[in-house]
Amino acid sequence: MLVHSTDSGNSFYYVSGELSETQINSILINQLGHIFIGLVAYPNRGLSRSTDNGNTWIQELPDEYVRVMAMDSDGYIYAGTNESGIFRSSDDGDIWNQIDVSSTVRTVGCLAANSNSDIFTSGWTNSWSGTRALRSTDNGVNWDSLSIPEDIYITNFAFSENGNIVASFHPHSPTDSSGFLLSSDNGNSWLRKNYIRSYYGIYSLLFDEPTSSFYAVVYNVSVWDIIRSTDNGNSWLYVTSFDYDQPDRFCFESDQQNQLFVGDVNGFRYSSDSGYNWVQSDSGFYATGSKSLTLLPNERLYVGTYSVTFKLAEDKMNWIKDSGLVGSFLISNTGDYFLSNGKIHKSTDNGNSWFTVFVPALSFSATSELTKTSNGYIFSGGWEYGGVHGTGVSMVWRSTDNGVTWNDVYSNFGDKLIYTVSSMPDDIILAGGNDGQIIRSENLGETWNLSNTGIPSDAYCLKIKVSPNGLIFVGTSNYGVYRSTDSGLSWNTVNNGLNSLDVRSISINSQGKIFAGTSNGVFVTSDDGDNWSPRNSGLIGVSILSLLCDSSDYLYAATMSTGVYRSIVSTTSVEEDAIEHPSTYKLDQNYPNPFNPATTITYDIPQIEFVSLKVYDILGREVATLVNEEKPAGSYEVKFNSHSVEGWNLTSGIYFYQLKVYPTKVGAGDPSISSGQGYTETKKMILIK
Repeated sequence: MLVHSTDSGNSFYYVSGELSETQINSILINQLGHIFIGLVAYPNRGLSRSTDNGNTWIQELPDEYVRVMAMDSDGYIYAGTNESGIFRSSDDGDIWNQIDVSSTVRTVGCLAANSNSDIFTSGWTNSWSGTRALRSTDNGVNWDSLSIPEDIYITNFAFSENGNIVASFHPHSPTDSSGFLLSSDNGNSWLRKNYIRSYYGIYSLLFDEPTSSFYAVVYNVSVWDIIRSTDNGNSWLYVTSFDYDQPDRFCFESDQQNQLFVGDVNGFRYSSDSGYNWVQSDSGFYATGSKSLTLLPNERLYVGTYSVTFKLAEDKMNWIKDSGLVGSFLISNTGDYFLSNGKIHKSTDNGNSWFTVFVPALSFSATSELTKTSNGYIFSGGWEYGGVHGTGVSMVWRSTDNGVTWNDVYSNFGDKLIYTVSSMPDDIILAGGNDGQIIRSENLGETWNLSNTGIPSDAYCLKIKVSPNGLIFVGTSNYGVYRSTDSGLSWNTVNNGLNSLDVRSISINSQGKIFAGTSNGVFVTSDDGDNWSPRNSGLIGVSILSLLCDSSDYLYAATMSTGVYRSIVSTTSVEEDAIEHPSTYKLDQNYPNPFNPATTITYDIPQIEFVSLKVYDILGREVATLVNEEKPAGSYEVKFNSHSVEGWNLTSGIYFYQLKVYPTKVGAGDPSISSGQGYTETKKMILIK
């Protein structure tokens, strides 16, 4: 997600839905004001460039994952990639040429330029343990190796106004120290200064000209410390700290007005007094990275992001930062609240205060979902790891005394994980995890049996839900939805109408209507999974991480990058049943158009029909088949990439895409079995490379 501020960070607005589902690793603005964004998530990998302040985007280097960017004082732009070294442009991004460093640095970790246009980079060829650091003094034509210690790798370079260099580094060994390398001769020699015994270490480094100071951000056991040096890195003073537990999701920058800026997935802060006091600016931000939703009995909704919790205000429109916990929620038979978010917490005062009742024994371990049986037993799934590289053990824990004590009742070695656990009205317990794991207990967790007949061995079973009529549904990250009609003994796929098989969440309303949250939006079925149709009207960014129906059957959807959405009407209302069931056929113009390399095509069909969507070149030759299957009534969105894993690699020019609909007898799935005249529409699109 990309946001933009025109008032020094006091407020922000959303820039581009086209980039909403893309991981943005770096941003650069050149002398012309053109914006360059480094992308590292398929399909929008490479570089996106905007020459109109973010209104439209042109994609460059579509085959690369761009990790870092830099620009020298001569206007040359450099892009460091994940597998192909460095690319350079001398014409503001129109043409890119690969620089011959990939034999030494194929994966670029950092890239920076000093005021003399000297370029510094570090990275590795095969593994980060073989890190190298290079320097070029002729705009990247030739490169010299820098003499750095072999037991570290450099994460950042920063340059003072008088030519001194400070480079931050991480150790190869998790038992060694992170710190700084100092150079006063443009990198010919270095002085090592260890700072903190930490494998994560120093993630951001900059030189602030107005204060003639180096600033660094240090990750120190779930806390970010900002430190400052006024003597070219020889000594450092503590400035302030931020509580935050994600060492790779933090950015730090300064401007020419003596302001420092800190950003993470949950907001933005700025300081005008060298970092000692900070102003929080959340205006325009979404609760991004919304991993889980929790609804307490008082109907207060909480969403958990990567590091903080938000609660929904009473107006049901705004979010308030909150210190509350979020995770899998359960009310025990005695009325106590339980919540699992890696640990298990309990509240005896309706959620006003919480205390921890269970922590897995080993490091790198976590609890997942909670469920209970009719006699009051509480179960949680999860996993344990014996260390950073230890073997994973899938676990199920049980408490028979309302959460006072917990014991493991199931464990399975071999890098196994349990993501979801659920109980049926007859107290049969099911748990799901990776490697196609579905385990089942008929005796309150005393014994367990593998119960995954029909589920592939490489499936990730992320969510188990039981419908009011006793059918069981499992959402997987790679095979869609499975349904069991025999209490979990066997499973069959029910994916008709799902255009994404990456199902992260399932929620069921009071009338048994089932909703699936996928990487391509929300889908609904009213016939126990036989047919699915999309429910995405109004969603910006359709990668769904969590779904939840409240007591009034309003549906909440937590997205990866644009926050949390609520259905406009209750999912049991007559109006909801009419949503996104089009009354006519429609093929929309693709967007963006022109495009490079990817574009989106949307279409509507009013009833269940066999649909064909194909792409043709200007001579009428078929170049791609995007859809060729029976679809239920609904609105659909299809991504088309001109350079695709399916094998086509199209050149610039005019192309046509054609929608053909063959009305079929319900369930026939064959366009030759027709019950009507069908529908055909063709539109033109332009590919520019």
